[in-house]
Amino acid sequence: MKVTIKTLQADSYQIDAEPTDTIRVIKSKIEESQGFSARLQKIIFSGLILKDDDRTLESYGFSEDKFLILMINQVCIASKGHSMVFFEQSSSAEKSKK
Repeated sequence: MKVTIKTLQADSYQIDAEPTDTIRVIKSKIEESQGFSARLQKIIFSGLILKDDDRTLESYGFSEDKFLILMINQVCIASKGHSMVFFEQSSSAEKSKK
């Protein structure tokens, strides 16, 4: 089935998945396709953060006509007058100064 992923930045894309795929597998597929480290991902469905990586999509009642929301945790470092936000990519960290 196609799983629609939406971000808080209004981006949307799809990944292929099975109803029996775990949240861990979904995070891995997102990392492969979008480059965001699986350990920094939070996936939301029907207002709930899906914290149990070992549960399946079907155990949450997910179906192809619904969507998941992806949030990426940010690591913020502040220093005198500046702050930096780091987004961990799959093999390297991308940083942007604010």
